[in-house]
Amino acid sequence: MRIQERRTLVLCMTFTLICVMGVWRLALADEDEAINRLERIIKHQQQQIEAQAKAFAVLQARVDQLTRESSATREVLNKGKEVVEATQKEAEGAKREADMALREVEAIDPGHVEDRMLDQDFMHFRVPKSETVVTVSGFAKGSLIHDFDGIASPTEFITSAIVVDGKPSDVTGSRTTFTANDSRFVIGSATPTGIGRLSTFISADFFGNTDSTSPKLRLRQAFGQLDDFFLGGSLRVGQSWSTWDDVPSLPETLDFQGPNGSQQSRKPLVRWARDFDNRLAFRAGIEDPDSSIENGTGRTRWPDGVLALNCRGDWGHLKPAILFRDVCAGASGNGMRSEFGWGASLSSTIHLPILGKKDNLKFQLVYGRGIGSYMNEDGVNDGVLEDGDLKLLPVFSGFGAVQHWWMEDLRSNAVFGWVDMNNQDAEPGSALSRTLYLAGNLIWSPVKQMDIGGEILWGQRKNRDRASGAATRIQFSAKYKF
Repeated sequence: MRIQERRTLVLCMTFTLICVMGVWRLALADEDEAINRLERIIKHQQQQIEAQAKAFAVLQARVDQLTRESSATREVLNKGKEVVEATQKEAEGAKREADMALREVEAIDPGHVEDRMLDQDFMHFRVPKSETVVTVSGFAKGSLIHDFDGIASPTEFITSAIVVDGKPSDVTGSRTTFTANDSRFVIGSATPTGIGRLSTFISADFFGNTDSTSPKLRLRQAFGQLDDFFLGGSLRVGQSWSTWDDVPSLPETLDFQGPNGSQQSRKPLVRWARDFDNRLAFRAGIEDPDSSIENGTGRTRWPDGVLALNCRGDWGHLKPAILFRDVCAGASGNGMRSEFGWGASLSSTIHLPILGKKDNLKFQLVYGRGIGSYMNEDGVNDGVLEDGDLKLLPVFSGFGAVQHWWMEDLRSNAVFGWVDMNNQDAEPGSALSRTLYLAGNLIWSPVKQMDIGGEILWGQRKNRDRASGAATRIQFSAKYKF
């Protein structure tokens, strides 16, 4: 019994041990699987960590590169900014110098002083060790002129010089003339002062002989001007274009004289002028009262006075002006006589964009008494002495001109002018009564500094006694500007 119990006990223990070992083996198997799974997870995570580390290293390298590039770019930008700032400062300095130079030379710009230097550049330079700027400009012009009829002015088409009924008899009909008399040079200066800019201007040509082809030096203008002298205006003293004239409205002709009805006189004068916002300009001048009297001698008592406005705009300009003068005359044994002379003028340049970008219309109308000496015509008197009395001569004159640009460098001008005198009984029959002027041209500018062209002119003169004469001329010219 005891043996049986022991066997049973042994069997039970053996079975229990087998069960325990089985369970333990199962537990060990599950634990190995879990360990293997954990190892795989750890390995995968390590791989991910390594990949992320590599990616982070690449990203860090890129960040470092971008940082370096950004620093270099910032440095380049800073240097570029410094260069730009330096360039801007240089440009501003250059602009200031250019503006200063422009302001300094503006007063002596030939266009500004109205010396008919058509759209011309000019040389200027600063005098060493001074603030004075000097300009030099001008042109050389040669002309071939052929007259088909008698006219006593071979180098200028002066309609009052047309031969009337064979007088003067020493002037032949057909004649060819070469001339360079209207060649010109201009010297000017400008100096800044504590008041304003002080400028000087001198110009001359070789038309000292108007009835001959022999050149003779002639003073055209010589004046000084101080800007901002009084009430914001400038003071000009010397010989200059008359305040009465409107030089910008003069048409472009190869003929040096220009239309008979224009006003072209340069006089010793004193002028005060002021511009308002580049739209309105006012001029007031007192000028040399030189006069021409039939049957007597002109005298000087009081200066001529001129008031003028100049209205400017994109459309062009309009200039009304009035002239008043004390015309004095004397004759042997009759003492001196004087009369009040006056004149009114209206001139303009009107742009015609409907015809062409640079096309324009120019005109001038003048009427007055005792203003004949201001006419662009020889032989026109201001008055006549009759039985000791001075009678002033009324005159009506003017011109009209159209300029058309065929191309950028090719243009034409058509001009018509007239002078109509109201003669007095005391005048001789040979006294000028009326003149007419016609001109048409074609001008080519192969370069800005050169003009080449041809022109045909026709004029007529009528005297008080109804004697008349007409003349036709052709002219070819070449102008070289500097």
